[in-house]
This record gives sequence, structure tokens and C-alpha cells, in this order.
Amino acid sequence: MADFQLVLGDRDATGLVSTLAWSGSVKQCARALDLTLGVPGSDTLIPEVSIDPGVHAELWSDGALRFDGWVVSRGRDLGGRTGTVTCFDRGFYLKRNETTLAVKNQTPEAVTRGLASDFGIECGDIEETGVQLTRNFLPSSGGANSLYSIIQTLYTLASEKTGEKYFIRFEGTKLCVRRRMIQEYSLILKTGSNLLTASETVSIENLVNQVRVYDKNDKLLTTRTADDLLAAYGILQAVVTAREGDDPDKLASEKLEDNGIRQDLTVTNLGGLDCLAGGTVYVREPGSGLNGVFWIDEDKHIWRKGIYTNQLVLNYRSTMAEVTAGGEPKQ
Repeated sequence: MADFQLVLGDRDATGLVSTLAWSGSVKQCARALDLTLGVPGSDTLIPEVSIDPGVHAELWSDGALRFDGWVVSRGRDLGGRTGTVTCFDRGFYLKRNETTLAVKNQTPEAVTRGLASDFGIECGDIEETGVQLTRNFLPSSGGANSLYSIIQTLYTLASEKTGEKYFIRFEGTKLCVRRRMIQEYSLILKTGSNLLTASETVSIENLVNQVRVYDKNDKLLTTRTADDLLAAYGILQAVVTAREGDDPDKLASEKLEDNGIRQDLTVTNLGGLDCLAGGTVYVREPGSGLNGVFWIDEDKHIWRKGIYTNQLVLNYRSTMAEVTAGGEPKQ
């Protein structure tokens, strides 16, 4: 079982923690660290340790730095016996820093590295797309945008060309943009072994079963439908604007595919440090017939009373956070 070490400021605070939760999502660029210090109902006072906003926080496990960030909020009972702390990694600054930018014939990876350099952010692996894009993130096209919105928008647009799905996260101190792919060594979750609980949710909340694609002059280019879903649930239509060089039929098909019936599997398992949002696990659950690779959309790693578990939200399909900030330059 993986153990952990928590450092707050210049102090090892591992012994003060009663519960630690380290979590992330493919729809968020900031991973969180939520701590409960002290033992509720105990008469033991928490030793003096700084947990004020701005204090540096590190989480280590199996000899590797898993989280590097800062305290953003804290609470403490007036008796000084328990405290709660919420920390975010450097993705917090990617979300909170806004800028304006005119992108002209640049790739998402080039823009990402440029923004990182401007704001003193260290880069790790930045996925190469080779897709050149032009887009304005200016006051005239909606105002300033966060660094995250700009980067994710450009990778969303590139995804339409490459067919790949991308996600952003910090690994230690480094900004990484990765392509969603089946991991070579995906953890196998099995009933009676390391799979503790499993439940399924099916939803049509974001279902699209008909797509109309227009060009920039508002001319209808194509209409595609998922006939079986349309017959079952009525018309749920989306409208897409194609840019120059786009394949209208491909755009419509991808929109239908990415917005089908949502099936999520939520599992609890004995902890695995590599079970992170954006990755994959293999599930074997004979009782329900589940058997195959699932994509991790959300993860939470929990250490409580010496027990380490994961809570994972799994998806049958690879998806990404689609962001469309900014706008096309005016002709």
C-alpha cells in the first residue's frame, strides 16, 4: 500500500493528518488536495503549523512528488483541535490569470509554450498537434480569457482536425498537455480483489441526436441524425459552424459521437497512484458483465486511518473538456 508524506511550508505535517484527499478531473486543470488535521472529538491540540492561504504544500508518495501547490483556504475550530485545508496545484494560476491574445497561424503547442514563458510557468510534455490555427482572444471577441481557456480552446479546435482528445494537468511543477490514450500498463480492477464497489449511471442530459452544419455565411452544408436516438427521445439538435477546410460530415459525426448517451461507472478500489484523470483502467466485473478498458474522467485518492483507496468516475468513451473561448478574426 502506498503511504504518503505531507509537507506544509517548511514542516513535515504527515503526523497531523487524519484524512487526506488528492483529486482531479479531465475537465479541470487544477488538482486539489483536501486535508483534515487533528482528530474530531479528540482533546489533543494541533501543534502549531502554518495553514494560512499561500503556504506551500507538497504531497509525496513512493518517493515521487505527486502534488506541488499552495493552501488556498483553511478552517480551524476555535478550540484548536481540528483544522481543514484546501490546496490547489499550479493549475490554479492557469485558471486565475487572464490575458488577451491574437493567434495567427500558430499551433496550440506553440501558443502554450509562449504563454507559459510569459507567465513563468515551467513546461513538461506538451502534445504536438501540428495544426495551425487563427483565433482572437481580444476585447472585441469576448474580452480577456484565462490561460486555461485559451490553451484548451486551441486544443479543442485542433481535436476537430486530428480526432484526438487532449487534457491539461500539472505533473509536479510542470505544465503538461497530453493526448488521451490507453495506457500500456492499465491497473486491472477485479471483483473479490481490489475492486470494492461499482455503480453505473446512464443519462441523456447532454444528448445530441441531430446536427446541422453551416458555413460562415450561414449556408446549410449538411444535416446528420442518429435516427434510433431521435425516435426514442425526440429532436435534440446542435448547430455547428464549419471553418474553411473543415469536412462538414466529419464535424457532424463527431458531434453526434461525442454527445451520445452518457454512461458513467463509479468505482471504489484499493489505491493505485497511477489512477489519474486522463488515464485508463481495466475492469473485470463478471456479475454485471463489465469487462474492458475504461477511461478515467475523475479521480480521488483518499488516505484515512491507514487505508488508501481510490474513487474513480469512469467513461466508456474517451472525451475531453471542450472549450470555445475567443472568436474568429473579422474579415
